[in-house]
Amino acid sequence: MTAKEPTPIAAAARDMAAVLARTEHDPTRTPADVVAALAPLVAPHEALFDRAMPRPTTMERSRLLYFDPDLLFLVSEIDPSFTGPAHNHWAWNILLICAGRMHFRWYRRLDEQSEIGRARLEIVDERILHAGDVGIVAPPPHDVHSFEVLDAHTWLITVAPFPEPAVREFYDVTMGTYVNRTFDEARAVLA
Repeated sequence: MTAKEPTPIAAAARDMAAVLARTEHDPTRTPADVVAALAPLVAPHEALFDRAMPRPTTMERSRLLYFDPDLLFLVSEIDPSFTGPAHNHWAWNILLICAGRMHFRWYRRLDEQSEIGRARLEIVDERILHAGDVGIVAPPPHDVHSFEVLDAHTWLITVAPFPEPAVREFYDVTMGTYVNRTFDEARAVLA
């Protein structure tokens, strides 16, 4: 009897776990390996969404694809009205675009984090991401990123350690400041 082939989600989770083990949990070290591990999820994104577990979230079209004590996969359909201002997650983060486009920015912290509410940032990666592209964010303190969804019905898969923190730092890159807020609080202030 032969072993059963893993589902695309199980295979991607297995391959991402291997990438993370090789890179000491810094996926920015091997972006090509991250793309290879997640590529099988690009084409079936809508079917994966239909089978995934609903997740209470402010993002109406977001579903939990996979989680274990170390890893979380979400599949989401989002529109240009949803933007992510510069913020952190207190962890590395990966955004895989399945359909549509997103303007992605990843920042490196240049300060020593010695002054609460202040941060000096520089852009490490700024690109328009298309289907099959990934935006990868390093572990803290260099986990600051922002994005703007450019097309209606943009589909993405978010990969992050589990669990995600509720409170994050939201940055004003120009002013060199940040405040602690939940994502819902930050969106209310920005709306």
